[in-house]
Amino acid sequence: MGRTSQGNEDVDRRTALLDATIRLIASDGLGAVSHRGVERLAGAPHGSTTYYFQSKAALMVAARQRLADLDHLALDRLALDVARALAPRSDRPDLGVVAGTLARWVEGHRDLHVARFELALEATRHPGLAASDRAWNDTFLEIIEAVVTSVGSRSARQDARYVCAAFMGIVFEQVVRPQSDFAATVLPRALQRLLSSITRQR
Repeated sequence: MGRTSQGNEDVDRRTALLDATIRLIASDGLGAVSHRGVERLAGAPHGSTTYYFQSKAALMVAARQRLADLDHLALDRLALDVARALAPRSDRPDLGVVAGTLARWVEGHRDLHVARFELALEATRHPGLAASDRAWNDTFLEIIEAVVTSVGSRSARQDARYVCAAFMGIVFEQVVRPQSDFAATVLPRALQRLLSSITRQR
C-alpha cells in the first residue's frame, strides 16, 4: 500500500513539474526554462526536477511527450466534435459549426499552442523532440482529412496537408496577434476559402 502511494506521488509530482515546464515555455520561452524555475512554478521542493530529469534536454523531451499526451486528449475531443458537426449533412457540412469547434480548440488551449510552436522549432535542432511532433501532426491531419472528404475532395490526403499547413498558419497568427472576432468572422471565412479552393478543383 505504501509503495503504491509513493508511486502515485512520484507520478503526480513528475506530471506537475512537466505541466509547469509547459506553462513556463508558453509564458517566457525555452530560454527561461531551468530546473529551479520549474520547481518554483510547480511549488516543488528544491532538487525535485533534477531527481526526475538529469538535464534540461531530458526535461524538454519529457515535456514534449507530456504536451503530446495533453494534445491527444484535446484532439480526441476535437475529432468527436468535428464528427458531430459533419454528421447531420455529410454532403454539405455546416462549416460555421466546424469553424466554431476549431475556434474553441484554438482559443481554449492557447498555452499548449504556444509551447508546441516553441518546441517545434527546437525540434529542428534536437531530433529527440521530433517524434512527438510528427505524431501530433499525423493525428490532426486525420481530423482535417475527414473535413476535406466531406466537401468532396478527390485527393483527401494531399488536400488535408494543404489545409493543415494553412490552418496552422492561422492558429499561429491568432496565438501571436489575437483577434477578438476570430471565432465569429476570421476563422469561418478562412475555412470557407480554403475548402472552396478544394471544391473548385472537382
